[in-house]
Amino acid sequence: GTIYVGASDAAAFTQAGFKAAAVCAMNPAPADYYHNRRDHWKNMDEQCVDRVLEVVLKAVINYDERGLPA
Repeated sequence: GTIYVGASDAAAFTQAGFKAAAVCAMNPAPADYYHNRRDHWKNMDEQCVDRVLEVVLKAVINYDERGLPA
């Protein structure tokens, strides 16, 4: 898929020739610390990070068991 505006860390990797993916979900009006000097790991929501890891792990297990979608 594509991101409506902006980019992701995965975009830079794919431009360098690496296969990459991004998990993206956010408020379209991001917080004032988003991608600037106030952006810090302490601003992250631990429950949100846990949920993202659960989703990614389920996807990895699914692809391992069933293969990638055609």
